[in-house]
Amino acid sequence: MYRVMTGLVMVGLDGPARLSQMRRSIRGISKKVLVENLRQMEIAGLIIRSDLSTNVKHVEYALSEDLKPAIHRVVDAIVELKSVQQQLYATE
Repeated sequence: MYRVMTGLVMVGLDGPARLSQMRRSIRGISKKVLVENLRQMEIAGLIIRSDLSTNVKHVEYALSEDLKPAIHRVVDAIVELKSVQQQLYATE
């Protein structure tokens, strides 16, 4: 399940986002699962966690700048694969 959620989180991270924004964009994911995945992704260097807290807790997550181009290519390939798959099933 970690790998599937990692992909969903990467797709959902188009730019810096707060936890609540990501939960809204990834339907059906619990806060606990999302936080666990974000921690693992941060450790792996896939994302950057920025603590912007002042009086109110404010944390944002963003894709690692070094990996952003590669991640976007992978996401684009997945989207293209899904499109081809839909076309194949539509012709059957």
